[in-house]
Amino acid sequence: MRQTRFHPLALLHVVVGAGMSLLVLLSRPSDGNPIVFMKIANESANGLVAYRDYPIEYPPLALVPIDLPRLLGGPSPLRYELVFAAFSVLLAVATGAAVLWLARRRWSSETPANAVLLFTGLALAGAPLVYWRFDIFAAFLTALSLVAYARCRPTWSGLALGFGVVSKLYSGALVPVFALALLFERHLRWATLIVVGAAIASLAVMTETFLASGNGAFSFLAYQQDRGVEIESVSGGIALLASVLGQAKAVISFGFGSFEVSSPIIDSLGLPQLAVNSVLVVSLLAALFISFRRDARNGGTIRPATLLRYSLATLLVVILVNKVLSPQYLVWLLPFAALLPSRQSVLLLVIVVLTVLLYPLGFRALVSVQTPAVLALNVRNLLLVVYFAWVAWPRPVEPAAPATGSERGYVRQPAE
Repeated sequence: MRQTRFHPLALLHVVVGAGMSLLVLLSRPSDGNPIVFMKIANESANGLVAYRDYPIEYPPLALVPIDLPRLLGGPSPLRYELVFAAFSVLLAVATGAAVLWLARRRWSSETPANAVLLFTGLALAGAPLVYWRFDIFAAFLTALSLVAYARCRPTWSGLALGFGVVSKLYSGALVPVFALALLFERHLRWATLIVVGAAIASLAVMTETFLASGNGAFSFLAYQQDRGVEIESVSGGIALLASVLGQAKAVISFGFGSFEVSSPIIDSLGLPQLAVNSVLVVSLLAALFISFRRDARNGGTIRPATLLRYSLATLLVVILVNKVLSPQYLVWLLPFAALLPSRQSVLLLVIVVLTVLLYPLGFRALVSVQTPAVLALNVRNLLLVVYFAWVAWPRPVEPAAPATGSERGYVRQPAE
């Protein structure tokens, strides 16, 4: 694989990604525009304090990508959109640079050039999700944590994850994965440093927010808890499908910044959904344990591909069990997926394309519960489950080409 400069599947990613970006530009969708964040940015620009003077659904560090375009672009909505998109592009480029750095140190199943093509293609295919939302900010922080991990800097890796948590909560799910990998390598001190670093970063930001906003600083947690079932989630998709099939009418309403669905089907899904979610979590933990133990026994270290696969699988579980499945959540996966084999990334490419066709391009059809959009949504959600199973399934160790020096990025050095 490494003898081929450009893999056909990697080139396919770029072609499809460029096609999807062009489609979005020509379609000029009315949904998905970053202008929705300007209301929050205007509050900050007027001297009001988030959480204390006005509610916000996001963790505190999310205000950086939200407020910065208003600070740089002024009160013009058009300038806000342009600066927001430009900042997101810069973050995407920086994330791609982290992918390239990791790939050059053998943290990729493909060549560095192909890893960058995979990331670029996925980012272009999901352009509205990457450039019109701020999840790429948290994805960049998780990519930085991977770089620090590869450089055997556990404290910095933990700090990056901690800052990610107070940008987008999902990053917290990666802390135990990284720490467990180090524990299987018998690096108790490094595992502790990962956890402590994440805690320090998160607590530092939350302490400052609490001092400025009081008890309201934690209101975003209650906000997430009180949200209903979002229409693009797994259970939301099933409720819409049942409505299309005439089993139970689904009622769509707007609340908590998204479209939510209520249906008798959702109430009846409580126990089955709990069982399915439990199976996903238990399967993840079992596969992770088997693969980590195998790697530790074979070479004393957790191979990069193994850590990447179970980081990605963990994020997929977070996405699948959540009652909210916003389209931009797929951006979380990009730094990890681009470093895995291109044949697996193709499935994610299909998922991203379906997601963009649903949002923003076909969102009105989904909200009006039109059959093609509902079927596409449920296919997308089913493919996410398939993708999880493919990524998480334990597999034999693939032979790697000999490497020396800095190329051996996966070899742990003695703790200093």
